[in-house]
Parts: sequence; C-alpha cells; structure tokens
Amino acid sequence: MKYLLTVVFILNTLFYGTAQDTTIVLSTSMFNKEGKIYLGEIEHWLYKQGNDPSWANPGIAVNNWQHLNPAEITKKQADQNGRLEGWFRMKIKLDSSFSQTALFIRQRSFLASDIFINGKPFYSFGNTGYNGKPYQEFTDFTKFPEAIKLEMGKELLLAIHFVDYTDYRNQLKETSFTKDGFIAIANTSYLTSFHAYSLSLRRSIVILCILGVLAVLFWFLFFLNRSEDHLVFVALSTTSLLGLQFFHFLKALAFSTYNREQLWEFLATISFAGVFTFLPILVAKVFKNYIPLPLKIYAIASTILAGISFFTGWDKISLANELLSFLLCTYYLIVSRKILKGAKWAIVIGLILTQLIGASMDTINNFKVNVSYSYSSLLMFGSYLSFPLSLLVYVALRMKEVNADVLSKAEKIVQVTEEKKDLLASQNRLLEEQVKERTTELTQSLDNLKATQSQLIQSEKMASLGELTAGIAHEIQNPLNFVNNFSEVNTELIDELQQELKSGNTEEAISISNDIRDNEEKINHHGKRADAIVKGMLQHSRSSSGVKEPTDINALCDEYLRLSYHGLRAKDKSFNATLETVYDTAIGSLNIVPQDIGRVILNLITNAFYAVNEKQKVKSETSKAESYQPTVTVSTKKINGNVEITVKDNGNGIPQNVLEKIFQPFFTTKPTGQGTGLGLSLSYDIVKAYGGEIKVTTKENEGTEFIIQLPI
Repeated sequence: MKYLLTVVFILNTLFYGTAQDTTIVLSTSMFNKEGKIYLGEIEHWLYKQGNDPSWANPGIAVNNWQHLNPAEITKKQADQNGRLEGWFRMKIKLDSSFSQTALFIRQRSFLASDIFINGKPFYSFGNTGYNGKPYQEFTDFTKFPEAIKLEMGKELLLAIHFVDYTDYRNQLKETSFTKDGFIAIANTSYLTSFHAYSLSLRRSIVILCILGVLAVLFWFLFFLNRSEDHLVFVALSTTSLLGLQFFHFLKALAFSTYNREQLWEFLATISFAGVFTFLPILVAKVFKNYIPLPLKIYAIASTILAGISFFTGWDKISLANELLSFLLCTYYLIVSRKILKGAKWAIVIGLILTQLIGASMDTINNFKVNVSYSYSSLLMFGSYLSFPLSLLVYVALRMKEVNADVLSKAEKIVQVTEEKKDLLASQNRLLEEQVKERTTELTQSLDNLKATQSQLIQSEKMASLGELTAGIAHEIQNPLNFVNNFSEVNTELIDELQQELKSGNTEEAISISNDIRDNEEKINHHGKRADAIVKGMLQHSRSSSGVKEPTDINALCDEYLRLSYHGLRAKDKSFNATLETVYDTAIGSLNIVPQDIGRVILNLITNAFYAVNEKQKVKSETSKAESYQPTVTVSTKKINGNVEITVKDNGNGIPQNVLEKIFQPFFTTKPTGQGTGLGLSLSYDIVKAYGGEIKVTTKENEGTEFIIQLPI
C-alpha cells in the first residue's frame, strides 16, 4: 500500500505540477494495534506557513504550497516571538472497509489546531484564535475523543490550521509534530486503551493514597523515635517515591499546560533520583549503622546528574543511577550477610521484589508485550508499593524487636530493683538500729553539752565577777577606812567625854558629844555606801530574776565603768587610761532588768580596757608608749525612740576577716586561757531579747566602737 501511494504521488506530481492536493485512500488495514491511524506519519501533506481562513477551501490554488510532513517542522518556521503557525492540507478517501467502523479524532500534543473538512470547521483542539478568542494550547487530554462521520468512497479535503510556540529552551515541544502527538483517526478499539488510561488515573490515586499514608506514618514514627535515626531514611525513601507518583499524576491530569508539565517532569526526575539515592543510604544505615563518605558523595552527584539529565535529555543517566543504586544495595547486603536477621530480612525481600517487578515491566515495555489491565495494574502496584510495604513490615518488626529488648532490660531492671530493695530493707534495719544508738549517744551528748554550757556561762559570770572583785575591793576600802577611823576617834572622844563629865565640865562634854554625833553620821554614810557596793556585787553574781524595773542607765554605765577600771588597775598597777563619759540626761530611767544590761555593759567595757591595754604593751615594747594615750569612752544618747549606749576605744581594732564571727559562741580573739568566747555572744542574745540591736564598727590600729540600741 505504501509503495502504491508513493507511485500515485509521483504520477500526480508529474501530471499536475509542483504542488497539488493528493488524494490518500484510507483503509482499516492501516489501523495499528492500538486502533489508530497516525496522520502525522502519512506523506504527501501540503504545507504553507502563515494563516488565511480561505486556505481551508477545496478550490484554492495550492501551487505555492510545499510538500512537507508534520514531522519535518523545525523551529526555523517560528517567528521572532517563537510562534509557529501554518496550514496542512490533504485529500483523503475512505474505502469500503470502513462500512462498520466508528471513527474518532484525537490529538496528543499541546499545539492548538482547527480541523476543517471540505472547507467547513469540524473540531478545534485548544484555541488558535480562529473564533476571536486568545490563543490557548490544548490541555484536555482526558476528554473523550470526538466522533466523526465521513462518507465512504467520497473524496474529502482535510485541512488543519495549527498554532504552537517553542518551549522555554527555544525548541519545539517534544510531542507537537510527532506521529503520536499530531492528529490521528481512531476506531472503537482505541476506546479500550482510552478507558484503560482513565482507569490508570484512578489506579494512581489509590497508589498515591497508600504512599501518602505510609509517608506520614514513617515521619510520625521517626519524630516519636529519634533514637532510631535510620527511620528518617525510611521516611525520605517513601516520600521520594510519593513525589515521583504524585508529579507523574499531575502531568497526566487535564488542564496541565506544557510549562507545568515540564515542571512536573523535572520534579518527578528529582524524586526518581531521590528514590535511588536514599535506597543505598538506607541499606547502609540499617546494616552498617553509619553512612560511608563515598555514599554521601554519590548522593550529591546523583542529584546533580538528575537535574542535568532533565535539561540535556540524557535519559541513560537515570538508568545508570538506578543500576548503580541496586549494585550498592547488593554490595552492602553481601558484606553485612553475617548480621542479616530478624527485621532486616524485610528490606532484603522488598529489594528483591522491586528488582523482579522492575525487570518484568522493562521487558514488557521494551518488547511491546500485550498484557491484561489486571496484570499491568498488579505490576504497577508492585513497582510502587512493594518496597514501601516491605519497609512497613521492617518498621513493625523493628519496633517489636525494640519492645522485646526494652522488655528484657526492664525485667532485668526489675530483678535488680528487687535485689536492691531487699538490700535496702536490710540496710534500713541496720540504719535504724544505728540511728537509735546514735540518738541515745546524741541525747547524752546534748545533756552533757547543756551542762557544759551552763558551766561555761557560770564561768563567764565568775570571770566577769573576778574582774569586778578588785574594783569592788578598791571601792569598798574607802568607806571601810572612814568607818574604822571615825570609830577609833569616837572611842577616844567617849573617853574624853567621861573625864569631862567627871570633872563637871558640861560645856566641853556637850561639844565632845556633838563631835561624836557627827562622826556617827559619817560612819553611817560610809556604811551605807559599802552596803550599796556589796548589794551591787551580789546582784551581778546571782542569776537574773527577769523582773524589769526602772533603772538609771547613766548611773549603771558609770558604776560599771569605774568598777571595771579599778579591777584592771588592781591586777596591773602600771595600767592607766583616760575615762571619758558623755551622758544624755534626757534619758531618765529605762524599764530593764539591770543585771542583764549591766552584764552587757560590763563585757563591752572590759573588752575595751583589754584592747587599749594590749596596744599600750605593744607600744611600750617599741618605745612609742609616750605617743599613745589609752582612752575608753562611754556615752549615752536618746535618738529616734531608742537609747544608744556607745562604748568606744582607741585600741588595735578587730581584723576584718574575723569581724563577722565575733558574736558566735566560743569565738574569741584573746589568747588561750584569757577568754571563754561567750561574753559577746551572751551580750548579743540579751540585747536581741530586749528587741534591740548591737552594732560594731572598727578600723585596724585605730579602735573599735560598739553601739547598743534599746527601745524605750
């Protein structure tokens, strides 16, 4: 038939001239296995570039048209804007074999075209602008093919007006003028494949849903089990496979423009590279527990090469990537065969199934083997889902192994816990016995400590009493001397009085009796003074009654200042100091327990005398005694509702590193044996008990000042 048409064409050319409408007789024997006659592969088309609606009419002259098949269109026919526009004409005739054949017209390319039969518009794919509307490429590939009615045995003029644009690379679109993309006539058997195409879209939706659920599940498991870091590659592999199917699905949908189709194709290419890039990484991570450096380099290189293959059309790069991926997986499986057990078998089985199914699909496609829709669907489901489902089995088995391992460890932990619990119980019993023993010992020690504390407090009181003894002895000596002296004088005066009375000298006797009375008054005065000193000593030595009474603070300070000074003088005759007093007479009496506050004042004054005495000794050793005058100042002041009692000295001061410790019990800066360390501690407690406060300011080598604040 083909040779016959060629002969007819040559004869027509010789008889009619350079360009004539050639009649092509179509027969049902020209339908291929898919039930289509590709008009694009039939020769003897007449072509003219440009556009004129009259070119669809049968009677126009075609001498200036050229013989050109659609497949011979190149980008040279495009204008400067990349627009390709022209007309194809051919006369066709249907033979008698079409009597029982229903015909359909279809187009599988993006170009816009208008179909004319005998000069009348028949059908349009997309919009060329023929009807006045703007250009729109054809995209509705899922639309049911348009049925046509052609008379048998009658010559018909088929005219096709087309408009197309070059792509983003300034190249012809891949399917625009190919035999499969250009206009074709189909019979009813084609509808079966068209129906299969529709079913394939539904099949793709099912695969997409399953892959989507698996991808979400794997990502969810990864985020819940970060310690199982290989799960991220399980999720990435499944997500890449999902992307591959999703972008192929978008490419097959209606209303997908050429530019969008190219975008989907690019993303599908990257997803395809991702599938076979993450596959060996996943296997290496599962079986070797790390990702070797060459594998990381391979992952980067394969992704880059995938992009290059899309823009250059090197399809073999993707095939090489696929082959290399399976070789790498096989290598890691072989070198890790000794640890191949449990859940890892699921990955091995999944890889084997994927390879077998892939080989079957390649065989069918390469050798054009006709298979049933059910079998092709089974292969399609297997190619996309066999490995993800094997990963699902792997994850399930892996989780089971992890749970079993956790359970085993938990049982060991429980066993160890029970053992430790028993050991802890026995140790607790032993500790309880030891605690009882220690409690008894501590109770006894506490009693001893309380007794010792009482003894120390009594010792402190006796120490302060000893300080007073010498001063009291000095103070009481004067009134006792007066009492003794006036008693002796009164004895002599009584003898004289008796003599004068015997001699009858009454006047002299009266004078002597007056002297005796004066002396008795002095004896009484000094006796009361000695009695007051003794009472004060007794009050200091015995325990406080705790009863507050109005007390003259100024007199209390003055009395203890003198007693403390004379006490130190009695022990060290060489000691001298200047005593300064500044008393605020507005204070009056304060309601206190005099024994308590007196003990505080005595402790501070005694410490002040000790400080200036020690400094004087140091000065004496360095021959600087004349430049130093020991001074102790006691002052009182009423301020802000409080009474302040200040004891100040010009001694050596207190070192800053021990200043915070001076009120702690048993802390002392005095040499061993010269202080108990309780004086300031007891003073602090007494002042706090009154709701007052005791402060100290000091400068080394300049002196110290203690301030007692008592609320009125």
